[in-house]
Amino acid sequence: MTGGRQTIGAALLLAVAWATPVMAQDEALETGEAADAPVVAVEEEVVVDADRAVLDALDAPDYATREAATRALLTDPWRGLASLRRLWDRATTMEARHRLLSVIRHQFLVEQAEMMFPGVGRGAIGVSHRTRGDTPGPPAGAQVVATLPGFPGHAHLRVGDVITAIEGRPLQAGEGVEVLSERVQQLEQGAVVSLSVWRGGVVREIAFPLGSMNALVAMYGGQGLGEPFASRLAVLERELWASAGQAAGAEGEGEGEGEGEGEGGQD
Repeated sequence: MTGGRQTIGAALLLAVAWATPVMAQDEALETGEAADAPVVAVEEEVVVDADRAVLDALDAPDYATREAATRALLTDPWRGLASLRRLWDRATTMEARHRLLSVIRHQFLVEQAEMMFPGVGRGAIGVSHRTRGDTPGPPAGAQVVATLPGFPGHAHLRVGDVITAIEGRPLQAGEGVEVLSERVQQLEQGAVVSLSVWRGGVVREIAFPLGSMNALVAMYGGQGLGEPFASRLAVLERELWASAGQAAGAEGEGEGEGEGEGEGGQD
């Protein structure tokens, strides 16, 4: 009970921290007064502190923390491309930038799919999988062998996961791939699908909104990511690395030395 109260208290404090500058601005607008500069400064300070916490986690000494931070960005439904680019601009290490780049690629393709394939159609998870039978090791089901950026499977599932049930209906030995595909495509894009997933010896329940099958076919119908998506993504990546280079150059001119620290730790 005490832990629950602490969690609620922390959530309320965070909500107040975000809401206070916004409420002050709203009050200024209603009274016809200009928003005070300190309000804007407080709002910016909150954003900077939040970004710094994320960047610190992405560059943490231990792999588990870095991986958890990356997964949190991938699965955050409110984290759009604009906020990810803001994080990129504030990143100072190659470790953080490479992890952010993987998340930006995914979110860019998510937004491309939503823009080009709006509305209702067949659902898609966005993974490649194979059927597992009654053999030693993981249980029967559909084993994930690859995840596709731009689709929910890339954010919520991992290579090696075994999907053992969908919507509470188990996948029997020998029917994993075909039955899973059939059941997913009976659902519409945007519908929340519930999967039972075996990972590391533990079965967990994972739920997320489905992507678009039309988008999946258009983007990955051939070998790898198709056009025009691959070219658009390449342009974005060039822009990102160019901006990173310019920022590094500006810091070098201002301080007389390069960043240097924290650029290792690749996994």
